Amino acid sequence: MIISHCLLNVNAKVEPLAKEMGGSSIICKLIELGYGIIQLPCIEMAMFGAKRWGLVYEQCNFPAFREQCQRLLHPIVQQLKDYKEHGYSIEMVIGVDGSPTCGTNFVSKGNWFGEFNSENNYQAKIDTLHIAKGKGVMMEVLENMLKENGISTLFYGIDERETMHEELIQMLNQKQENN
Repeated sequence: MIISHCLLNVNAKVEPLAKEMGGSSIICKLIELGYGIIQLPCIEMAMFGAKRWGLVYEQCNFPAFREQCQRLLHPIVQQLKDYKEHGYSIEMVIGVDGSPTCGTNFVSKGNWFGEFNSENNYQAKIDTLHIAKGKGVMMEVLENMLKENGISTLFYGIDERETMHEELIQMLNQKQENN
């Protein structure tokens, strides 16, 4: 399993998005089912640090940001390529829906930029914020890199509002029963 960084380390999330302490409850279930876990880097921490504001897709969708994603993902993709060449199955990438970088089905979007001063109409910008269908920037980059290296896998998005993750657990249990 390839997982978004913040599923194993909730401290990487923008404050106050961490809904669980330490890591996501899905991690224990993955280990219980016998899955190995590869943690993706957190591009948002790498680029903006812990004390950052929430971002939207448009703020991350530029060439230098994508190049940084590629640089951080390169060793992970090389590791996955080696695993695949030695008979391992790359079951799934688990992302965090709503994230502008790690969403797999939904991302945050909007006209969110500018300087914090009295001239900025914050409410107008806040009113543009929404969740839209699509992959986050890093997940788009990862998907392309995996394809370039002959690796195909499922991308699954965790809904952060849900902590039990019943749908994913049911899917994993069915995979185990079929093996």
